[in-house]
Amino acid sequence: MGYIISKQSLSANSENTTFKITEPSEMDIFKTTANKSEGGNILDKNYSNNYKSKSYNGLFRGLKLHSWNISPSLSNPGLNITMINLLQDLSINFGSSINRNENNAISYNSKFVLARYYPQLSLIAQQAKRETDYYSAADTFANQNFSETKFGAEIALPLSWIKGNFNTKFLPQIGIYCNNLKEIIAEGRTLANNNFSSTQLGFLFSSKRRRAYQNVGTRLGFEVNVNYQADLNSISSEKMEGNARLFLPGFFKNHNVTATAAYQKEMLTNLYQYADVFEYPRGFITPINDEFKLIKAEYQLPLLYPDKGFAGITYFKRVRANIFYDYGVGENIKLNKSTVYN
Repeated sequence: MGYIISKQSLSANSENTTFKITEPSEMDIFKTTANKSEGGNILDKNYSNNYKSKSYNGLFRGLKLHSWNISPSLSNPGLNITMINLLQDLSINFGSSINRNENNAISYNSKFVLARYYPQLSLIAQQAKRETDYYSAADTFANQNFSETKFGAEIALPLSWIKGNFNTKFLPQIGIYCNNLKEIIAEGRTLANNNFSSTQLGFLFSSKRRRAYQNVGTRLGFEVNVNYQADLNSISSEKMEGNARLFLPGFFKNHNVTATAAYQKEMLTNLYQYADVFEYPRGFITPINDEFKLIKAEYQLPLLYPDKGFAGITYFKRVRANIFYDYGVGENIKLNKSTVYN
């Protein structure tokens, strides 16, 4: 319970022996006097120094490996390594992920985030093997494989407010990218390389209650995330996606309930398809769709606390369970067909 443990010898033959607890202030090791080499009264001593101030320079000063983590996405799991400098106004991230919606296509990415100035500036580079479906001119579903290299810059305006136990965040951002497509194979034919520019507009707005260390999730809050992507050369390729989450307490102290509504629209008649990281209902292969609506509920609870490490690489704090129900509707607009997944 946090008390200091004391011990004292008791006589087995005496019934009047009193156990005395020695407080820290009474212990010899905590007593200090002026004639000792350390300690004594410091209030009558003068500690004054003059320090010169100067501008801080060095963007990469103190840059070191900060952490590595697994991104537990259902659709795009990956591994990331992050480096941060001394003032935490520069971070560099390297990662790799597997897009399960695109037949386990592998991508490699890097991100350079400069937070010294306002707004925040990010530079990104990505190399990916892609596999997408589209609706061909022959009115049939077709598949294409290609290699995509992507460079871009993003500007974000991170805003946050803290009131009591709640942390509210608003993050609008815009990105401009150069997309280079090569090794394009569609319908058994090799197509010419394709270069174009694209943009992404979006925002994240959330308000969440501070989470206790043992909570599997925040016990109260919400989150809204909206993104729009489009080709700058024309409007032939565009995509809209968004989701909203509501966080509620479970039946017991550390349990968590999450309700999610999500939406995505991207026409299959577009020859180029943006990366599909939408989290479809679990248990199905990726549906071919122009538009998808999803509602899901999750109940999370802790099961075990192993508190065991492995080879100095990672540490297993907790094993938890997730009970879920997913309900989704996929639309093929050209075929005027709806399919339900649950």
